[in-house]
Amino acid sequence: MNSRAAKDLEKLNDEELVRLAGNGGEEAFTQLVHRHTPMVQRLAARYRGPWLDAEDLAQEGLLGLFAAVRSYRPDKGASFATYAAVCVRHRMLSAAQRAGSLRNI
Repeated sequence: MNSRAAKDLEKLNDEELVRLAGNGGEEAFTQLVHRHTPMVQRLAARYRGPWLDAEDLAQEGLLGLFAAVRSYRPDKGASFATYAAVCVRHRMLSAAQRAGSLRNI
């Protein structure tokens, strides 16, 4: 992607980027990941534990972000940022729960 196209994508809001990413726009998806990575990292640091480190949780969070891009419905009333944070948090909590359960086996 050239720098002009990247600058153009930076100007779009999340909902516009999600629409483009849903239509196969890899650059739009990359922009969303770049924009929301700090949130993923903050949540990963918050939910890390003795049996699951922040890096593993961040990977789970990125999978949650990917799922959010694929399943976001703007007509449901939530902003993409809010919806993505919920998807990321749920994915991380599920991973932490699985890790805790496996630790007890």
